[in-house]
Amino acid sequence: MPIVVHAVAGASKRLLVGSSLSKSSNIAGLEPSGRRLFLWRPLTSFLSLSGYAMILVFLPVHVLVHRYYPTLRTSSISSVGPSSLDYEFVKYGLYTWPWRSWFFYVSIVGSVALHIADGTALIWNTWFKKSNGWGKLSRKTRRVISFGGIVVPVLSGLVVMVREPPFIMSFLASRFRAAFMQSFVFRV
Repeated sequence: MPIVVHAVAGASKRLLVGSSLSKSSNIAGLEPSGRRLFLWRPLTSFLSLSGYAMILVFLPVHVLVHRYYPTLRTSSISSVGPSSLDYEFVKYGLYTWPWRSWFFYVSIVGSVALHIADGTALIWNTWFKKSNGWGKLSRKTRRVISFGGIVVPVLSGLVVMVREPPFIMSFLASRFRAAFMQSFVFRV
């Protein structure tokens, strides 16, 4: 739910600030004093692109496959339920569709990490301009820290998990497969 609030707030701010910006500034985006307004962020900034990729592509696939499809009451899935949705569900996807699963896990974790690296710098520079800290670091340094603090632990956990032998009961394997097959990503 917080990610939905964040996405809606970001899109609303873009729409509202964009319309008020055009009313209070001249065509070049300058205030009457000649100072440039920095409220409007381009749609193609790395912060925007990583956020849109996460919200529009990777997150919907992840939520549908891992939360919604397993709860369907169709005969092939029979509502797998939360008690059966453990690491074995993730391992089943990694074993059965390794390239697609790894692509989506790396993509969602990577886009989140890059969005956090650039977004926290923006927040830091907006609210804590006078203090030294995160916003003063170079973009490369912020990304390396974000990569080391987010991407490495999550993906190393997936590596450890996929190295374990699967312990899936046969009746659950068929339900897991049916849940994954609901998504166009795993049917292709």
